[in-house]
Amino acid sequence: MRGRFAHWWAAGFVAMLAVNLLLKATLVLNNIFGTEGFESAPKLLAKVPLFLGWDVAAAALVAGVAALPALGSTRRWPVLTWGSLVLACAALFATISTLVTIILGAPIEKATLDLAFLDQPVQEQGSSLDSSIAAYLQLTTLAPMLLAALLGATCLWWVPRLLTTLGRRLKTALAATAALLAAITILLLPWLINGELAGIRVHTLGLERSPVTVLAGSYLRPLAQRLSQDRPPLDPWRLDQSAAASLAAPAAPPATLRAAPRRSNVIYVSLESISDQYVRTTPSPMPFLASLGHSHPGSAAFAHHYSTWPQTMKAYFTLFCSELPYPDYRTICSLNPTIPCKSISEAFHDAGFFTALITSADTAYDRKLRFFRHRAFDRVWDMRNMPGREEGWWADSWGVDERLTIRNILETAQEHRDGFFIFYEMSTAHHPYNSCREHEQTPLADERQSYLRALGFIDQRLQELVQGLEARDLLKDTLIVFQSDHGEGFGQHPGSKSHGPKVYQENVHVPSAMLGPQFGDTKQVFGLPTSHIDTAPTILGLVGLSVPCTMKGRNLLTDATPRKVFFGGRDPGAQFGVADGDWKFILENGSASLLFDLAQDPAETNDLSRQHPDLVAQYTQAIHEWQRYSRNLIENYARILSESPCRP
Repeated sequence: MRGRFAHWWAAGFVAMLAVNLLLKATLVLNNIFGTEGFESAPKLLAKVPLFLGWDVAAAALVAGVAALPALGSTRRWPVLTWGSLVLACAALFATISTLVTIILGAPIEKATLDLAFLDQPVQEQGSSLDSSIAAYLQLTTLAPMLLAALLGATCLWWVPRLLTTLGRRLKTALAATAALLAAITILLLPWLINGELAGIRVHTLGLERSPVTVLAGSYLRPLAQRLSQDRPPLDPWRLDQSAAASLAAPAAPPATLRAAPRRSNVIYVSLESISDQYVRTTPSPMPFLASLGHSHPGSAAFAHHYSTWPQTMKAYFTLFCSELPYPDYRTICSLNPTIPCKSISEAFHDAGFFTALITSADTAYDRKLRFFRHRAFDRVWDMRNMPGREEGWWADSWGVDERLTIRNILETAQEHRDGFFIFYEMSTAHHPYNSCREHEQTPLADERQSYLRALGFIDQRLQELVQGLEARDLLKDTLIVFQSDHGEGFGQHPGSKSHGPKVYQENVHVPSAMLGPQFGDTKQVFGLPTSHIDTAPTILGLVGLSVPCTMKGRNLLTDATPRKVFFGGRDPGAQFGVADGDWKFILENGSASLLFDLAQDPAETNDLSRQHPDLVAQYTQAIHEWQRYSRNLIENYARILSESPCRP
């Protein structure tokens, strides 16, 4: 039996490995042609041995499952039938996952499947991933899927014959090569990526990942975390975010935000996937947004504002509740949607304001509604129930035309002009960067150009919103907050494609500005690093409302104490980081990775981690303390709140 199992296992292993190698070659060529990162072809090709180990492991795993019938039967047909089915499914999945990697920047894993299939109602526009993926489902992409499935389904009929024609020495050499590749990737690569070996450190742009092992790992990792026993944080209610002691003390206390608090209406505009660096180019694709705090009277801008997580719902939890996010892929919607933090919408509702969530996007996506239904909104309109939708406005599966949403926001503001808080979530600027019917009918060949065109469209809509408020005599009594949920990468750094895993500046440094009567005729730029955790307390302070004791951020009108700013990204390829003054530190897979001086190196090209081991150690410990703190707090929020001095 063991001999038969080994025979069929070897056949399945060779076949699945051949599929994986072909797919990996596709990804390598995709990167060589400049779709991700800025690495020369010779350098990338020299790293190919580092890319293949997990493909070997995945092939071995799939082949073992395919050969299982050989352990219990001497007949040939059960192995052929079962093995062909397993290999066909595995090859098809690996091919689809590779195509998704090319399109979205990461392979299929648990988070992707959760978002795509769990709790997603059947809607006329389909899943919210459709717009990003469906455009790529053409003959050139469907053909590899069919070929991979065909190869998997037929390989057990001809690969055993191929193996019998190979000499013993050649088969031994092939087996040794495969084992060596696995050892290089699985054992050696983590040292090369996250540390140093013989003075060498490399980036592999995520090419070492293999679809099957990524999927399996995404399900096993949360289980391992739950089984592990992390020591509890020293203070389970509040994390110490004070700036590094090694930083020089400022000559004078930093200036707070200059404003005269007064009760007013509030519209919070959540921009989608916009990095500050794109807004600040010359000429800017968003001249109105760029003018706030600089040339537009009655406004303020936050020059160094960070998203806590380059993923919408993770960022929204911080924006609403002024809490740091859970430090892995799970959002608050699946983890603890009824968490009893006092959100900004609840604070306005309790103060007598009409509260509305009006979004161009889909509240079913990422199960957002699970969280929002507990946040005291008097009205929730999204792309599915937006009034006027039946009039034929442009829409795709990510959202509806922003012009329709703005029309409804202005009508809501007019209806409740005596006191409203409106949270406006935009969908424009999300991949695939369509903005309206005109843009959809005139596609651009280059995705970045499509993205920049979408930013111009958004800037026009922001002006339309402001002008609409002015025409209704509401602008003088309304504070408008403009802030992006997270940024967007276009290959500026290894793996920085789209958003999710990485925390380079293009992913987490976002535009943040305010326009309102509280600022009078002043124009000001707030210079200290700030984060989404500071947004809700500052808005409440500007309108003269008390800040709930559950909120952990600063009201920047009264507190400008320098603090560490934390941010993280999801697996696979997750990074965690901290901004502290001009320093920015990035931790990857638990080991020290990168340290930048943003004042001298805003593009993050010069790693200074070897020159400052004291800061590396301090920031590494700070990130681990944040991860331990947030995991414990969010999983046990009600109990820890009841034991704290806070009584919201």
